[in-house]
Amino acid sequence: MNNTQRYVELCREELKRRGERDSDNNLANWLNVSRSAIGHWKTGRNGIGIIEGYRIAKFLKIDSLKVVKELHEDGFKEPELAEFFTEALASRNSNDAA
Repeated sequence: MNNTQRYVELCREELKRRGERDSDNNLANWLNVSRSAIGHWKTGRNGIGIIEGYRIAKFLKIDSLKVVKELHEDGFKEPELAEFFTEALASRNSNDAA
């Protein structure tokens, strides 16, 4: 299971925790994406974009930079994008420690 599939499952678990149906359609409504997008994420056909990753982080109430970085570790097409998230997280973590 890659990070994309793991986050889809975490969202489905969150829906159950909230007492809602964990259907693809309900999850798509919560994340403001199409039902087919959810299906493509689950099968690994498509990855989750930055905006959708941000929505997932907010839905799960977890760190958005970490979520987006992990989602894009599944297949960064641009090395600069991977570097950006690594630097952003490191910078924020060093500022938090200070």
